[in-house]
Amino acid sequence: MLATVILLRWLPTPFGGNTRRALIVVLGGIGLISLVWSVWATSRDQASAYFITPTRVWEFVIGALLALTSVTVSRRLAPVVGLVGVAAIVFSGFAFDGATLFPGWIAAIPTVGAAAVMLAGPTSQWWSPGRWLSLRPATFVG
Repeated sequence: MLATVILLRWLPTPFGGNTRRALIVVLGGIGLISLVWSVWATSRDQASAYFITPTRVWEFVIGALLALTSVTVSRRLAPVVGLVGVAAIVFSGFAFDGATLFPGWIAAIPTVGAAAVMLAGPTSQWWSPGRWLSLRPATFVG
């Protein structure tokens, strides 16, 4: 994936020289292929799908696309988005067990939850996950 980013940075793109747009399209395609592969591989052999990188690349691509698209959420909505993200992560921790076919499509729940927490960012409301996750004990554990 790093090679793709470096290559796109230095080669002319079909997007009029817009490297960011080229990265979004290419990484989006790579992420989609990785997700499809993950679903397929998980249904065939869960253990190997869990441990091989190509079936998990789409999870990293979500974070990369979040950074590249500069998506923002309003200050009023940010704490709610963060709470929904934390809820998705906590739900995954309690609902998934050894019988859960993971990664596959089910990995989207904690992955999108983590993206929602990042999207919400730090806010000043005391009940905001961004505020609590930025405290020293949480950053130490993280």
